[in-house]
Amino acid sequence: MKNTQMQDFLREVKVAVRNSKADAVSQRRCFKKGYSFSKFPLNKQVAIWDYIWLNEKDFWIKVQAFFFCETTLKKDADLLYIWPVIRKWQDQVDHWGLCDCLAKIYSKVLELDPEQVYPLLMEWNKSGDAWKRRQSLTSLVYYASVRKSVLPFTQIEAPISQLISDPEYYVQKALGWTIRELTVCYPEEAWKYLLEQSTLISSIAYPAATAKLTPQQKSTIKQIRATSRKGKP
Repeated sequence: MKNTQMQDFLREVKVAVRNSKADAVSQRRCFKKGYSFSKFPLNKQVAIWDYIWLNEKDFWIKVQAFFFCETTLKKDADLLYIWPVIRKWQDQVDHWGLCDCLAKIYSKVLELDPEQVYPLLMEWNKSGDAWKRRQSLTSLVYYASVRKSVLPFTQIEAPISQLISDPEYYVQKALGWTIRELTVCYPEEAWKYLLEQSTLISSIAYPAATAKLTPQQKSTIKQIRATSRKGKP
């Protein structure tokens, strides 16, 4: 498609977004109304949304592109088809909300094709870009409740341990989130991990990391952390 056509599609989305309230419910309703290109073949739709994602900084306009990705979540072949395009969208992420939108999509692709996606997450895990480091964690599980299968415990634990002392706030929030979901997927292994690493987990990550523990487990972790603090000069 010509660049002028792409610009027209972008303007169409801009108008629709600006005529809707700036909240998730209203913006999702906006997307469901459809666009002039909503029934185009998948290859053309993803090309249009790719253009929009790469050429527009507005948060809610990018969220419209995410809603498009969501339409493929129950269509494995379609999701795998768009993956080579949308994997690059992480390069433009500068907001935790967009990061987490993509995590919902990327975690599903990871479930379908771990051999392709996991190495990319490990690459991001070592990136100088804090949003890529955050994504390397949130995409590992996202929410355990929606996963049909997850990676082996060691493959989830490794990137967590790599970033356990990361200085960035939003990376630490993702760390806590991912440990929490790990306690659902692998309760015994995750509990052992928490016992071993409890003193290294930051105050930012701690509330989420321990959210799904039993009251007795939470008490044990608190005692370990308190004892460690007392022992410091």
